[in-house]
Amino acid sequence: MIVATLNVGTMTGRGMEIVDLIEHKNINTMCVPETKCKGEKELPVTEGIWIGGDPNGQVGMGNENAEDCMGEHGYGTRNEEGSHIVAMTQAFRLAMVNTYYTKKDQQLITYSGGNDRTQIDYTL
Repeated sequence: MIVATLNVGTMTGRGMEIVDLIEHKNINTMCVPETKCKGEKELPVTEGIWIGGDPNGQVGMGNENAEDCMGEHGYGTRNEEGSHIVAMTQAFRLAMVNTYYTKKDQQLITYSGGNDRTQIDYTL
């Protein structure tokens, strides 16, 4: 199964472009956070809850006190906002999917600016 995220800024006029990308890369599930749609109909809801986005917290490497909702393969150190993300994930009995797989650092880092490199995008 291939799960991906794509930050496009706006969906207006980009629907077919994203469909083509999904088909070309054989993506099973695509999360498109931070999108703006004008005049679009509501998307259909399927069973289960999937949350994807950048809540701007860092859950960090390891899963101490969070074994029930995340793997050990995050990036960096958990901060206060990351603790809130973990608590919410536990409360709703979700899992931080992108912490269960070993990846190279450059594949984990979702924000880079100056000397800062962090993972702030998650799929729950």
